[in-house]
Amino acid sequence: MGWKLKLLAVLVVVLVVLGAVGIYVYTQYRQLGVDLDRSKSGIALYNAQQVQLRIAIRFTNDGAIDLVIPPTDFQAWADGAFLGPGDTPEARVPAHGTVTTQALLTVAAANAPDAYWALADPGRDTVRVKGDAHLDILGMTFDVPFDESFTVTV
Repeated sequence: MGWKLKLLAVLVVVLVVLGAVGIYVYTQYRQLGVDLDRSKSGIALYNAQQVQLRIAIRFTNDGAIDLVIPPTDFQAWADGAFLGPGDTPEARVPAHGTVTTQALLTVAAANAPDAYWALADPGRDTVRVKGDAHLDILGMTFDVPFDESFTVTV
């Protein structure tokens, strides 16, 4: 067997291994679900100076391995008024498991009056949360976008 044939055999093996790793990474990426836990999201604090909004993001892992989710960044709106950016802490989601992480978004009347009154006015408000969960697999980071809404009542 000549050296060219051996080199070709090694290259084929390397390509097959890289292809298998690529398919594995893709299938694990597709196993992550991201949504809001509406039962844990809502007004955490309300007074004349500020409103604190609790955002609970639920990660569902249908895959066969544990997943590490770095801090998830998002932006929030209430009835169309921009509330601001936020992020959740890192999460470890076990295989075939679910984990919920929470963030508190503080909206001050002095700094963002339109956003404050969008939440503080009496009645029901629709809160929209849009962002990206970041998934680390084998040293690569994939973004999993989400865009969810829930209703709060003041």
